Amino acid sequence: MAIVKMKLVNFINLSVEKNDIDGFAYKYLIDSDELQPEYAMKILDNVNGLETYSAENPCVDLKRRCNTLLQAFGIKDYIYEDCSEDDKFDSIEIAQKLSIIEKQCSDIKSDEEQLESKIDQYKQIIKQLQPLTNLDVKLDQLFKMTYFKIRFGCIPKRNYSRLMMFIHELEALVFPVSSVGEYEWLLYILPTSYEAKVDAFFNSLHFERSKIYGEMEGTPSEVISKLTVLVQNTQTELFEKINIKNGFISDNTKELLRITSIIVKRSKIYLLRKYATHTKNSFHIIGWMPEEKLKKVSALIEDDPCVGLMVLDNDQSSKVKTPTLLKNNWLIKPFEFLVKMYGLPAYNEIDPTGFVALVYLVLFGMMFGDVGQGIIIALAGILLACKKIALGGVMVGAGLSSIVFGFLYGSIFGMEDVLVPIMMNPMDDINTMLIIGISLGAFLIMSAMVLNIINSIKKKEVGQLLFDRNGLAGLLFYGLIIYSAAGYVFKFNFTIPLSITIGILILLLILIFLKHPLENIIRRRKEILPEDKAGFFIEAFFELIDMLLSFLSNTVSFVRVSAFAINHVGLSMAVMIMSEMFTGTGSIIVIVIGNIIVIGLEGLIVGIQGMRLTYYELFSRFFSGEGKPFTPLGYNIDQE
Repeated sequence: MAIVKMKLVNFINLSVEKNDIDGFAYKYLIDSDELQPEYAMKILDNVNGLETYSAENPCVDLKRRCNTLLQAFGIKDYIYEDCSEDDKFDSIEIAQKLSIIEKQCSDIKSDEEQLESKIDQYKQIIKQLQPLTNLDVKLDQLFKMTYFKIRFGCIPKRNYSRLMMFIHELEALVFPVSSVGEYEWLLYILPTSYEAKVDAFFNSLHFERSKIYGEMEGTPSEVISKLTVLVQNTQTELFEKINIKNGFISDNTKELLRITSIIVKRSKIYLLRKYATHTKNSFHIIGWMPEEKLKKVSALIEDDPCVGLMVLDNDQSSKVKTPTLLKNNWLIKPFEFLVKMYGLPAYNEIDPTGFVALVYLVLFGMMFGDVGQGIIIALAGILLACKKIALGGVMVGAGLSSIVFGFLYGSIFGMEDVLVPIMMNPMDDINTMLIIGISLGAFLIMSAMVLNIINSIKKKEVGQLLFDRNGLAGLLFYGLIIYSAAGYVFKFNFTIPLSITIGILILLLILIFLKHPLENIIRRRKEILPEDKAGFFIEAFFELIDMLLSFLSNTVSFVRVSAFAINHVGLSMAVMIMSEMFTGTGSIIVIVIGNIIVIGLEGLIVGIQGMRLTYYELFSRFFSGEGKPFTPLGYNIDQE
């Protein structure tokens, strides 16, 4: 549970013979993907004679074309073929190779589409001719009559009703054939003398005519037989084309992956050039590296006389924001998903993932304590985790927490009389449950304040540490209020006299009220109070009121934890009561359906409520969420 230590490093060319940034990058940086580059010119702004590299990257379009071909080849998860610095990169030559593959791939695809289109057309004609199989007339003669014309085709259903409105006024006979999808297939016969007028009307209704004279010699039954043979022959031809395509893919996959590898690596070089700066014989590559990875790279280049490595000091690193890379063990790593939904911690903040994992699991388990339903949630989480869905790990933890609290509550699949509760059933003592919820909320709020104090120490923000509403003054004020309230509720003797307690509370309120001027005094600033003093005091007063209200509302908000625990038991009891209205299989079905509804509906609500309490009641007290993610070179190139 930590944020990885980062170092801002400057790789420098020490050779006076040539500026070999490409060779250096291939040798040390391209395969590691552990460097997040920064604009060197911004950091070395006080160094004269530096220039930037050309920003043009010819690999962008080539990489796009490679990805299109890989998709056409049906290759999704692939490993690039090995390529080295010696692989020649000639954008024109590579583009020509890609063009050849693209042309062959396009031709094969076009042939496939034509054959598939023919098969679809033949099958459609067969389907439309099925109602005419009893007609003992040659279709080619029907379509070639002198005094009458026959049209066969389809019309959108939205226009078919309009056709029916005018059908008695048409100089044509209309015969509906079939209805397929959004179209009505029909046949109409008209005198040749009215051909232009009737066809114009049908065209206005978007009638699509099927001209199939060449395939329709003979009676409908004979035509269907011929078309069936054509479908079989065309399918055979299509299978041959598919075999040709598979052979083509097999023959060209290795070469395509090799080309893609060269392009990806070369594209990283161009991306690195965009950030780097240089003189005639030297270059500077500056970026962030995890401290552990830096040690490995340092060891590699230690004996290289052409390259030097310098870790930049705080003054230089302050010109760019330090990125954040979270490092957590497998147990709490899934909860990084919840943290990142709110934001990423800044580099100089603590990683809240462990805190979030513990809080979320406790809140979920308290609100949704049931052994059987917890097992179902955990199994669903395992299934999602196997599919690499981020929420899966969170669901596994939530399910296990639900199982633990299920034993504490004595609940399994909504049945409250099977297990003996280790702690208590939420319904047995509602007042105690409500007190537990508020007590838990007070403890978590104070824990969040402690985390804010730690962050303030790490950031060296003395004013926030001492006088902030979530700093030391706020913690003492809130803790004293909770202590006093607990003494009143549980009737224990106060060790601190009431007068002293009130005096301390007033003093703490004054310190919080005067946070900004006190901070200015500590920092030895000339202006202790702003020019608009009246406005400052009014704003500080309302902030103090807001603090008091937020302390109250945030604490009371945790009552919902107990309320949902009680509600869960109530829903489970309702399911069991309904099941008793049936016997045998009917009772079991009610229990199963009821549990499914409870898991799906209440489980979702409880999950959201757990996130809400974590974000709004706790995160807002210590977590800025303004961190900059660590995006190494490989990540950047994948985003282009």
